[in-house]
Amino acid sequence: MARIPGISKIRSHVVTRSTLEASRWREGALNLEQRRRLGSDAGRGSGGAGLLDDVDLRILRALHTDGRMSFERLAEYAGIGPVPVRRRLTRMQQAGLVTFRCDISRHLSGRSVSAVYFGSLDVQDLSAAEERIRALPGVRASTFVAGPFNVIVDASLRSTAEVPDLEWLMSQEVPALRTQDRSLVLSMTKLLGCILDAEGRSVRAVPLIPS
Repeated sequence: MARIPGISKIRSHVVTRSTLEASRWREGALNLEQRRRLGSDAGRGSGGAGLLDDVDLRILRALHTDGRMSFERLAEYAGIGPVPVRRRLTRMQQAGLVTFRCDISRHLSGRSVSAVYFGSLDVQDLSAAEERIRALPGVRASTFVAGPFNVIVDASLRSTAEVPDLEWLMSQEVPALRTQDRSLVLSMTKLLGCILDAEGRSVRAVPLIPS
């Protein structure tokens, strides 16, 4: 990235634990019955996962291009039958190796502003703060990191006016959290390997898994 014209500085953070992953964000998107049908990730882990072989990787590359691809089309990409494809996907899901998520255009959802807050918590306050941070309106992701800050909160907001409002609410709900920096993303051209148009719709994919 440092070789790209216009980039003058890079700052990275090592994630030590994800307390809320964006694929689990449901605010205003699903009703109770839809959430029930979607199911739960409870009980998933990495035990017995094994390594991904070439067939698994072909399945994942195809899904990254189109996450709604049918088992029949996946079978064509993978070179095996639809039933083995289903078994492999089930295994990878149960092992926590693959997660399905659906992102709506930020412009169409009305939440076009992404605010990222960088803060610090004392070690003894980390566990107690997790649930309160997850419950804050608009918060899509929350991670504990190693670095000058140890908490990063990513929120989708309706306008820049909500940035100080959410920060004030965080100070009320999580008084031990000290917000030390904040960043706004006013437009996004790429998300998880998907190139977005001006309305935030995916127009093409850049493979996350190399061939």
